[in-house]
Amino acid sequence: MSGVLHPNGITVRRGDSFTNNLHFKDEIGNIDLTGFKLKLSAATEKGVKVLEKEGVVSDALHGLAVIELLPKDTDIAEGCYQADIQINLPNGQIHTIYPQNINSLAYLKITPQVTE
Repeated sequence: MSGVLHPNGITVRRGDSFTNNLHFKDEIGNIDLTGFKLKLSAATEKGVKVLEKEGVVSDALHGLAVIELLPKDTDIAEGCYQADIQINLPNGQIHTIYPQNINSLAYLKITPQVTE
């Protein structure tokens, strides 16, 4: 595995793939994701976007989704970027689901790659 998901960040080697499987559930059970959209965004401290990646709802009835970063997505300058994941509901609501701590920012850290 060439990436790691931390409570407040994602670390990936430059030019590598990383798959983030998500499971949405509450105290009752799985959340139906029909019509939901997901997006991971990363930007510099000055707000310049370096990555925007749409997620895919893989099994709406069971609350399953995935955000897959491909080599072309992570082939950006090494460093640490601000990042978050948002979910858009069919009724127009938007919720930032990552990081879970509303008082902090997440990061996307791109580490060096030796083998090209």
